[in-house]
Formats: sequence, C-alpha cells, structure tokens
Amino acid sequence: MPPDPSAPAETKARQQCADAVLMVRPQAFGYNAQTAASNTFQQAPDPDTGVDSQARAREEFEGLIRALTSEGVSVCAVEDSATPPKPD
Repeated sequence: MPPDPSAPAETKARQQCADAVLMVRPQAFGYNAQTAASNTFQQAPDPDTGVDSQARAREEFEGLIRALTSEGVSVCAVEDSATPPKPD
C-alpha cells in the first residue's frame, strides 16, 4: 500500500532511505582527460585560478558528512588507497 500523502511528514514512510552510508575520502581527485569528453561536470584546470581541486573535493566531502550526520544518517568514512589513482 503506498504511503498516505496527507500524513504529517514525521509519520510518512521513507522509501529507499538509508540510515547508514559508507563513503570513501577522495585521495587523487582531479581532472580526468579520459572521461572529460562525456562528463559535462569536468573542466580542465586553470592554473591561473590557484584552485586546489583535491583540497576542495575533501572540503566538500567533509561537508557532506556533516550534512548527513545532522539528518541522523550514520556515516562510515574510510580513506581511499593511493593506487590505482581514481581521479573521478
């Protein structure tokens, strides 16, 4: 039976909502020329900006952990291995 749409939000059943997740910290995040042609989110780095994509990826990762835990999701965060590199 589908959930009642008129029920208060706190009593509505959650479908496919995990209460725990496993996340892998980015170790070698960066531009990947092999996948950039089909991935519109990738852009070649601009050395003039001084943006450290690896540091930014880790900051965003930690922010996502904070957001998930603030919503009651248990997060198990593990370190990525250095090899093989996984830029994206």
